[in-house]
Amino acid sequence: PFTLKGMQIVTSISIGIALFPEDGDDFETLLKHADVAMYQAKALGRDNAHFFTAELNERAQARLNLESNLRHALSQQELSLHYQPRIDAHSQRVLGVEALLRWHSPALGPVSPAQFIPIAEETRLIMPIGAWVIDEACRQMADWRRQGLDLGQVSINVSALQLRDDSLVQTLGAALQRHGLPSGAVELELTESMLMDH
Repeated sequence: PFTLKGMQIVTSISIGIALFPEDGDDFETLLKHADVAMYQAKALGRDNAHFFTAELNERAQARLNLESNLRHALSQQELSLHYQPRIDAHSQRVLGVEALLRWHSPALGPVSPAQFIPIAEETRLIMPIGAWVIDEACRQMADWRRQGLDLGQVSINVSALQLRDDSLVQTLGAALQRHGLPSGAVELELTESMLMDH
């Protein structure tokens, strides 16, 4: 601990270690690999030291590639919604549908939501993606209703970031109005990240 303007400050440290010549034979490569190892040390709970491995580098490159492709997924119309019916087990009646976000990347193929949703949340891409999901789900529900198919309500997952955003209510309200849906046509579900967030 050290004192700063009368306050005691405690810092933590995370160390990434890259060894010469096994992990690189020039300064830039060693620094890059030590950086990758440092992020792994932080991911393991901080106050850690972690050695660089080729596997770490492969994972970092794969994640970077995924993030890079995800940044263009919305504008390139690579995202889609699939609808899973919610059925009353007793009456076998359809109560509604749940909108499930899917991503099919031309470069990566189908990407699991378990892979891309955490990255979308971490990079805040979940905000524009989430707004698109709300609008697209409302558009589809309105389209089904025009065809005489009333599926009750659509459930849409929202993340902790979206729920904390002041514009969520306006985004939802605008989508409902734009597509002529009553407010009861949409149900918001909290993602696991929201439940885990203090």
